[in-house]
Amino acid sequence: MIKRIAVVLCILITSIAFSQECSPFSKPHHYKLDKNKSASIGYVACLHARGVVAEVGYDKMFLGILAMGKGHHGATYTFLQYEVPFGRSRLYGGPAYRLNHNPTLIMGRVGADLKIYKRLWATAGVLQINRNLNYLHVGLKIQL
Repeated sequence: MIKRIAVVLCILITSIAFSQECSPFSKPHHYKLDKNKSASIGYVACLHARGVVAEVGYDKMFLGILAMGKGHHGATYTFLQYEVPFGRSRLYGGPAYRLNHNPTLIMGRVGADLKIYKRLWATAGVLQINRNLNYLHVGLKIQL
């Protein structure tokens, strides 16, 4: 009986006195991305709608989403793009997919970003829906 009480006391003392890390996930040492990884979020607008663009990338390939406002009836697009850097600017292009309002693969998205200051970029792009319909949007991006 005394041995059981001693064991229980030892367990209680060690669990209270020493903090334990029980999470299976390791904590990040820093929140900066490597040079070959990138993420950004931005605000874009065309003549009749405003939207938000977010993208993540590895090396020169990016995956992102573009959500437009009520001028586009809340249309949302996802895209895969390849980026080519040119000094303070970068050109990108690739296929796109409309997620709502008759989901379908659309022709694609091309554009350019120009570095304004540190992590702030000006962006301009064309979202080509079909041969007769495209959207030109411009805005600002913040690289995370």
